[in-house]
Amino acid sequence: MRTSSTTTICPGRKNSTRVPFHAWAVRTGQPNWLAMAARCRAQLAGPDDEAEREFTEALGHHAAADSRFELARTELLFGQDLRRRGRLTGAREHLRRAAETFQLVDGGVWTEHALRSLRATGVRVGNERSR
Repeated sequence: MRTSSTTTICPGRKNSTRVPFHAWAVRTGQPNWLAMAARCRAQLAGPDDEAEREFTEALGHHAAADSRFELARTELLFGQDLRRRGRLTGAREHLRRAAETFQLVDGGVWTEHALRSLRATGVRVGNERSR
């Protein structure tokens, strides 16, 4: 299975796709795939702390993986989730890391997306740096 985005992994965010991908990711044992599976589960999680647990698991897998871009995508989604739940301090940390990483890997529109999300938490950021 080849994929480059969460939407490919979880089309329409339907639970029917979640189980086969998770099982496949576990069989590969590859940190990148395990991280994306956990990120997918986080996006499907309910309003409780399940999403936070899944995002935290994804970040743990990213620590052993080799894709800074996918790490930044997870940080972005985690930060957006925390912002929606009113946890602005935690959201800012993840969104700032996402923006900085996207800048390092020339993330283009992803950098701007992360910066917009960071601004939505009340942080003033310039066009180039999110500090």
